[in-house]
Amino acid sequence: SFYNHSTFCDLIISDLVGIKPRADDILEVRPLIPKNKWDWFALQNLSYHGKNISVIWDKTGEKYQMGKGFHIYVDGKKISTTRDLKPVKVQMN
Repeated sequence: SFYNHSTFCDLIISDLVGIKPRADDILEVRPLIPKNKWDWFALQNLSYHGKNISVIWDKTGEKYQMGKGFHIYVDGKKISTTRDLKPVKVQMN
């Protein structure tokens, strides 16, 4: 059951939220959340390439009080914000 739990988390992180592993310092996020179906979600404190990654979608900005839109943080610093939930590629350093 531990393996099943780990596999489920992998599916959520890599497929639904859309964090795509890469060998370089580009963070690629391609969420598969259906448009206009989820008003918010947060994946926080994900260890990736020695950095702490957080990915937050808040349609109205009211759930997390961090602003409206799709936000990506690396080591606590906001590195990307888009108005819509869409694929993003950003340099992590």
